Amino acid sequence: MAVYPFEWESSEEFDKIGRIIFRPVKESDEHLLTEFFYSLAAEDASTQFLPGMRDLPVCDIRSIADIDYSREMYLLGLIAKAGAERIVVLARYLLDEQSMTAEVDLAAQSRYARGGVVIPFMLRQLAEKCRSRDIKTLIFYVSVGSERIFEVFQELDRLVEITMSGDVYEIRLHLDQPAQTGVLRKP
Repeated sequence: MAVYPFEWESSEEFDKIGRIIFRPVKESDEHLLTEFFYSLAAEDASTQFLPGMRDLPVCDIRSIADIDYSREMYLLGLIAKAGAERIVVLARYLLDEQSMTAEVDLAAQSRYARGGVVIPFMLRQLAEKCRSRDIKTLIFYVSVGSERIFEVFQELDRLVEITMSGDVYEIRLHLDQPAQTGVLRKP
């Protein structure tokens, strides 16, 4: 049985949005996950990191809520109102333990993706927590047209490499290497 990582829990107050609680997924979150995925708009730019995950079958949602917290991690951003929680942003990493490299997916409801505060906060939290676990590199795949996200990676003060294949950018955030001049390195 995996041990729930309480040290990943935090909360942040955002102007015009309110308090968002950030925490790892729990087994009891299956219903919240189902509601979240159904709430995502199919063409919403905020789902750019989770292509095809909007229509997850129930068995996949169950597997999300039953993870090991080491090789695979889901970090949720929730809003609590009137005693009920609702997921508004979700990040996931899948770790290759041999290379200590993790692929990251991210999705947010459009209201919480706009304004440029919630997703950058979530990425900073994820990068900090992954770095504390000695994860060396995070890999993101971003669609053409979503280049504004590049600024978020620059703010993390880590070396960033961006390559392009077709109409998808691969962004490598090297957690073990500080930014060298504050600019993105493109091989």
